[in-house]
Amino acid sequence: MLRAMLIKIKLKLKLEVYKMVDGYVLLIVNNDKTGSTIDRVPTKLKAPVLTKLNALGIDGYGNPIEQTQA
Repeated sequence: MLRAMLIKIKLKLKLEVYKMVDGYVLLIVNNDKTGSTIDRVPTKLKAPVLTKLNALGIDGYGNPIEQTQA
C-alpha cells in the first residue's frame, strides 16, 4: 500500500514538472506580452524548455530560429 502511494506521488510530481515546462514555453512564446525569456526559467527546467522551444522553431528569447541551408 505504501509503495502504491509513493508511485502515485512520484507520477504526480512528474506531471507537475511537465505542466511547469509547458507553462514556461507558453510564457516565452508570448514574450511580447509577458516579457519572459529563458533567463527566468529555473536551471533544472531550462533543458526541457529549450527542447520544446526548438521543436517549435523558437529560441529562448521568443525569436524564430533561422534555418541555415547547406
